[in-house]
Amino acid sequence: EISCSLVGSEMCIRDRLLSLTREKGSLSAAYKSMGMAASKAWKILNRAEADLGVKLVERKSGGKQGGGSHLTPEGEDILNRYENFQKEVAEAVKRSFIKNFGNSGES
Repeated sequence: EISCSLVGSEMCIRDRLLSLTREKGSLSAAYKSMGMAASKAWKILNRAEADLGVKLVERKSGGKQGGGSHLTPEGEDILNRYENFQKEVAEAVKRSFIKNFGNSGES
């Protein structure tokens, strides 16, 4: 997995928050599993949506049927592109490492 320092820790946190929201079907469950305060999660999500100009998460308030959250089509697209970016960077780093240090890390 790529180091957050390569792409910015805020982007890594945002990616993880979106990924867990998709997985758990709940923004609340996502931020709780990250040990994050609700206010921080909402701040990250609201800022991301403002920066990107799209709604990333569709929220459904609780009630008898319970609440939940799911990624919007735009949120899915952005998360998928970010995950592809992460894979491509990891592959490029591995290739460069092997080129410069060999398979075992020895020069």
